[in-house]
Formats: sequence, C-alpha cells, structure tokens
Amino acid sequence: MSEWGIKLKGRKEIIQIQKVLRTWKRHSQGLPAMEIVDTWGRKYTLTTVDFNSDKWKKIKEGSRIEVEIGESIRNAIIL
Repeated sequence: MSEWGIKLKGRKEIIQIQKVLRTWKRHSQGLPAMEIVDTWGRKYTLTTVDFNSDKWKKIKEGSRIEVEIGESIRNAIIL
C-alpha cells in the first residue's frame, strides 16, 4: 500500500432533523429507512445499517445526529 504525505481533513457536523418526509419498512436492501430534511433544507436517507436498534427508535423530528466526515484518497494517476 502506498503512503502519502498529504494531510487529509476530517470534521464532525451536527444535523438536526426538521421533518421526517417518509419511512420505509423495507428499503432498497430490505432494511428499514427514512427520508429526512434538516434545518438547512438538505435531504438525507437514513437506514438502520448505520444505527443500532435502540438509537433508530429514537430518531424523530427535532433529533440531532452527529456525522463524522473524512477525506480519503480514491485514485492516483501518473501525469
């Protein structure tokens, strides 16, 4: 595996659910899911794969979700 001397950035963002638009008992992979809108008007689709069952039951309008975002190197080409 190659090692790169590039500093990759990461950050955490808090999303507050303004509205739950719809829910599915079985979404594309057969898992429960929901479509939400945050306070900035951005839409998200959440599935149970990212949450344990106790936390999934607590997701509702007004809930806050912390998302950890990180950069990664996807591809390198010779120029």
